Amino acid sequence: MITPLEDDGSIEMDNYSYSTLNEISSLEANKIVDTKGVVIEIQEMDEITMKSGMTKPLRRVIIADNSREYGLSIQITFWGEIAYKANFVKGEVIALKDAKVGKYNGISLNMSNECEVKRLKDEKKLRSWFASLDGIKGIHRLSEQHKKKFGQNEAGLKPQLVSDIQEKVYQDIENETNPNYVIEGMLTFIAKSDNMVYMACPDDKKKLHKDPIKNEFYCGRCNTVYTEPVPTFMVTAKLSDPSGPIFVSFYAEQAEQLFGGFTAEEFNHIQIHGTFHEVKAKIEEFLYKPVRVC
Repeated sequence: MITPLEDDGSIEMDNYSYSTLNEISSLEANKIVDTKGVVIEIQEMDEITMKSGMTKPLRRVIIADNSREYGLSIQITFWGEIAYKANFVKGEVIALKDAKVGKYNGISLNMSNECEVKRLKDEKKLRSWFASLDGIKGIHRLSEQHKKKFGQNEAGLKPQLVSDIQEKVYQDIENETNPNYVIEGMLTFIAKSDNMVYMACPDDKKKLHKDPIKNEFYCGRCNTVYTEPVPTFMVTAKLSDPSGPIFVSFYAEQAEQLFGGFTAEEFNHIQIHGTFHEVKAKIEEFLYKPVRVC
């Protein structure tokens, strides 16, 4: 006799309907798909400023599968709180549910807070395939990889006027799409504030909370205490071209490139030990210089 039992949740059901990356390569934009792949690259946490002035976290991850000879890879952008779940390591196999297909500079996937992501610890086929590879250079890329470094014109993109892209940028953020733009202009303003440098968690780059009594820094997300946090830039600057100005946020290594290699640690030292005029003079060194932002 077989007696049905109530589901107590102890057995995880896999309700994913997987599409391979090769199948995704022929889909139209905005299609919703489930897929899985091996993590081959993880970029650092980033943030983007929305039209409302609020910031939205994001993280880019590249996965690959063996659905085409030599393999295929695709870039995924995790938008919002789900970006904090994307703390993977290379070689892990992950599954995505309800990812949205994007088509700008190739094919990519976007994941919002309504989507699901999980690790597939028992997926042996993809893991074995990845382990058998002699590096990842031979893997064909579906996405033109987004590079955090500005000044590097990827995929031969042509510079656009600020006036032509300003509204597009806000629409892209609201729609959680991930196009790339190139702007060439003059750096005309850098917002000076005490928050230009903050103490960051080494893992997720989020701001740490300081315990003034113990002189320790605590990351609530990682539940970790640090005695030597990482000074990290968070800079708002105005870039102007003949059509008008636009405010751009530069984080971490982006800002250090903007400042010609001048580090957040060096700037923090001036803020702590220097005078107001020394800080002001250092910022002014970087103004009215032509820059290209990609």
